[in-house]
Amino acid sequence: MTPIDIDQKVFKPLLRRAMLLPMAALVGLCAVLLWQLKRMEDTDRWVDHSDQVIAAAQQELQLLVDRETATRGFSLSGDPLFLRPEYVARENAPKVFATIEGLVSDRPDQSQRLHEIEGLIGRWLSVRDSAQQQREKTGAAPNESELIAGKMLMDQIRERFSGFIAVEQSLRLDRVGRAAANRHFALLSALGLAMLIGIALAYSSQKQLQMLSRNYSEALLMAHQKSQDLQLLNERFNTTLKSIGDGVLTTDERGYVMFMNAIAEELCGWKAEDAAGRPAQEIFRIVNQETRMGIDPPVERVLRSGEISLGANHTVLLAKDGREIHVDDSGAPIRNGQGRITGAVLVFRDVGERRRLEVVRDAALKELQAILDATPDGVYALDVQGRVQFVNGAGAAMLGYAPEELRGQLMHDLTHHSREDGGRLEWSDCPIHIAAVEGKAVSNVKDAFWRRDRTCFPVQYSVSPVGGMNSDGGHRVVVAFKDMTDARRTQEALLRSEKLAATGQMASAMAHEINNPLEAITNVLYLLGHQLEDHAGATAFVRLADQELKRIVHIVQRTLGLYREPSQEREVQFPPLCRDIVNLYKQAMQSKELHFSLTCDERAIILGYPNEVSHAISNLLANAIEAAPAGGNVMLRVRRNRLDGVVGVAVMMADNGPGIPGATVGRIYDAFYSTKPGSGSGMGLWIVRSVVDRLGGNIQVRTRTGAGSYTIFKVFLPLTQAMASAATAGSPDVQ
Repeated sequence: MTPIDIDQKVFKPLLRRAMLLPMAALVGLCAVLLWQLKRMEDTDRWVDHSDQVIAAAQQELQLLVDRETATRGFSLSGDPLFLRPEYVARENAPKVFATIEGLVSDRPDQSQRLHEIEGLIGRWLSVRDSAQQQREKTGAAPNESELIAGKMLMDQIRERFSGFIAVEQSLRLDRVGRAAANRHFALLSALGLAMLIGIALAYSSQKQLQMLSRNYSEALLMAHQKSQDLQLLNERFNTTLKSIGDGVLTTDERGYVMFMNAIAEELCGWKAEDAAGRPAQEIFRIVNQETRMGIDPPVERVLRSGEISLGANHTVLLAKDGREIHVDDSGAPIRNGQGRITGAVLVFRDVGERRRLEVVRDAALKELQAILDATPDGVYALDVQGRVQFVNGAGAAMLGYAPEELRGQLMHDLTHHSREDGGRLEWSDCPIHIAAVEGKAVSNVKDAFWRRDRTCFPVQYSVSPVGGMNSDGGHRVVVAFKDMTDARRTQEALLRSEKLAATGQMASAMAHEINNPLEAITNVLYLLGHQLEDHAGATAFVRLADQELKRIVHIVQRTLGLYREPSQEREVQFPPLCRDIVNLYKQAMQSKELHFSLTCDERAIILGYPNEVSHAISNLLANAIEAAPAGGNVMLRVRRNRLDGVVGVAVMMADNGPGIPGATVGRIYDAFYSTKPGSGSGMGLWIVRSVVDRLGGNIQVRTRTGAGSYTIFKVFLPLTQAMASAATAGSPDVQ
C-alpha cells in the first residue's frame, strides 16, 4: 500500500501526537543542558578573568621592578646603558596599568587599591626623577636619604600589589570551586532528565503504535474507494491535456507515444491513434535551423537523465506532411509513487511569428549598436530602477568596463555615487533618476563620473526619456555623456598661460621702471662713500647699503633678462656665476649662521642663457636658505657629469630643513602654488622648471620630513653636441 492510498487526514493527527511528546521532551532536555552549559561557561569565564587580572598585575609589578633596578644602576654608576630597561618599561607600564584598571572596573574595592598603588607610583617616580636629574646635571650619585626614600616607596608598592594579587587569587579560588560545583550539578541533572525522558517515551510510543495500527487497518478499507477516485482524476487529466493551448505528447518508460492532444496532432501532422505505440523521435522530429543537423531527442534526454529538459534554441519541427515549424519545447519525467520513471511528457508550441519578430528586432539592434559604437561619446540606457539595458563601447571604455560587465548593473552605484569633491550623491537626488521618474529631458549637466579604478573624471551629460510611463511608474532613459578632461585641461592651461603672460609682462615692466632709480641711487652712494672717507663708521654703513643695493639691482636686471627673449645662446660658465650668486646671498646666510658649502667644477660650462640659469640657481639657493634652520647646513655642488649617456652639468642644492610633505611634492612646480602661505609667490620653482625644460634638462627632488629631514634638488643641463664630443668620456651617471 502506497502512502497516497492512506487517508492523510486520519494519519497526520496520529503522527503529530506520536512526535510532539518526544520532541517536547527533547526540547526541554536541550534547554536544561544549554542552561547548565551557560552557567559553566560563565563561571569559567570569571576564572579566566581572574587569571588575566593576576597576570597583568604581576607584569606591572615586574615592570616597576625593572624600572627601579635601571634607575638605581644609573644613579649609582651614571652609565646610560642601565636605563635601557627603563625605556622599555616606561612605554609598556601605562598600557598594562590601564588594562588592570579596565579588568577591575566592576570591583570598587580592587579599584580603590589600584588607585592607592597609582598614587605611590607617582610619588616614587617623583623621587626617582629628582635623583636621576641630579645625576645627569652634577654627575654625582644621589644622597643616601633619597635612595632610602625611593626604596621605601617601592617596598610599599610591592606590598600593595601583593595584597591586590592575594585578593584576586582568593576570588579565583572561590570561582574555581563554583565552576566545579556547576559541572557536578550539570552531570547529575542531565542523567536524571535522560532517565525520565526515556521512561516517558517508552510509555508514549507503545500507545501511539497501537493507535497507528488501528488507523492503518481503516486505511486499507478506504483503498478501493481511492482507486475509483484516481480513475476519475485520470479522466479529468486527459480532458485537461486535450484542451491545453500547447502541443502535449506523453510516452511510456521506453519512449513510445501514449497520448497526443489536438495541438500536437496539428503540429506534428500525425493522428493520435496512428502515433500511439511509435517512438517519440519518429513523431516529434526536430533539427537545428542553421545546421539542419539532428538534435538529441528531448524524450530520450528526459528518460536518460531523469530531469526536466528545456529545448535547444533555433529548433525546427519537421512535420509528417513536409512543413517546417519553428518550435520551443520542454520535457519532464513522469514518476510513480515510489519515484520510478514511468514515462515522459513533452510540451511544445509554434514560435514562428516570434522568431520572425526577433530577427527583425536583432537586425535593428545591430544597426543601432553599430551607429552608437561609432560615436565617440558614451551612451547608455537605463530602466526606472537605474539598471543598465544598453551601453555602447565608447561609454564602457571611458568607465573602464566591458559592455557586457555593465548590463543589468545599477549604473549609479558604479559610476555616479559621489560628486567630484567626494560628497555622497544619493540615487533619489540624481538628475538622471529625476528625469526617469518625471519623464523630462535634462541637457548639458556638468558633473563627474567614476571609473572602475575609483578615479573620477569630469563629464557633461544629457538625459532623454524613451517611450511612455511603464508599469514601474517611471520611464526608461538614455544618457549621452562626453569626457570633459581634455576640455578642462585646455581651459585651465589657457587661463594659466594668460595669467603667466600677464604676470611676466607686469614683472618686466616693474623691473624696468625700478632699474633706473636704482642705478641713480647706486651712483649717489658711490659719490657719498668717497666724500665720507674720513668717517670710517659712516663709510661702513654706506658700503653695506651699496652692497645690498647692488643685490637688488642684480635681481632686477636678472628679471629683465628673464622676460626678454634672448637673441642667441651664449656660453654659461658656472664657477664665476655661482660665486656671484653666493656673494649676493652671503648676508642672508650669515644672519642665520648657516654652514654653507660650495663645490664647483671648473669644467662646468654649457651653452645657454646666463640670466635664466642664474635666476634658476638663485631661486634654488634662496629656497634652501629660507628652509634651513638657524645654524643649519646648505650645500651647492656643480660638476661635469653624465646622465643616460648624455654629457652635461649636474647641479645639486641640498638643505637640512623640515622637508616637503609628500602630499605637496607633486605640485611644487605648479605656477602660483606655494608651500609658504602668505610669504611665497609660487613662481620660484615654476621658473626653475621652465628654465630646465627650455635647456633640454631635467630636475629631480628628494625629500624627507620628520627626524633627519632634508631636501635635495638635482638639476641636469646637457651640453651641446659639439661640447659633449669634446667632454671627458667615462663620467659616471648622475645618482
